[in-house]
Amino acid sequence: MVSTVELNQLRLDTEDLLPDTCTIQVLTRTKDTLGGWSEVWANTYTSVVCRIWQQQGREAVVGAQPVEVTRWVLNIHWDQACDNTMRVTHGGHTYEVNDLNNDGTQLLQRRVQLTRLS
Repeated sequence: MVSTVELNQLRLDTEDLLPDTCTIQVLTRTKDTLGGWSEVWANTYTSVVCRIWQQQGREAVVGAQPVEVTRWVLNIHWDQACDNTMRVTHGGHTYEVNDLNNDGTQLLQRRVQLTRLS
């Protein structure tokens, strides 16, 4: 078992492995005048220290055609707010959050699975 002091030191040490910054966006929906909804992505968390990297692609069948699916992985601070309703922008690209690890009481970093939208 890792002590609280050791865990905090390990978390500080892993911050050196996060050389970039990104923005985490939250979707805001407001009613419009026609009874529908207007959606806006707000830059809620800015200058989030991170590392983003491409995971090996895999093949999937879409519309009866094989296509390559590339997954991206985002590492962020262990207690950074992020869930699958949010988006991430980094280096001029936008990513959709697919999944993230929230398991364990001794997380050093949060790992987020992404799909690049643009």
